[in-house]
Amino acid sequence: MKKSNSKFHQGVRQQVKIICKNPHIGVEKKGDLQGIFVHKFKFNRQEQLLSYKFDEKSRTMLMIGTHENYYRDLKKQL
Repeated sequence: MKKSNSKFHQGVRQQVKIICKNPHIGVEKKGDLQGIFVHKFKFNRQEQLLSYKFDEKSRTMLMIGTHENYYRDLKKQL
């Protein structure tokens, strides 16, 4: 796993705030990943994916990373 810098962390925090305000911003997955949402955003011209679950009271961030093997790794994590 690569070490990330503080600008990346700030960018992620900003995206988490966006998700907390509007959890429907992400796309709900189907099949094995039903109930999980994925929000895509760009950081340094590279697309990042942030997966999460939510209900009325809470938001649970699951994983962040690039598209390469993202869904395979997410399934392993769950």
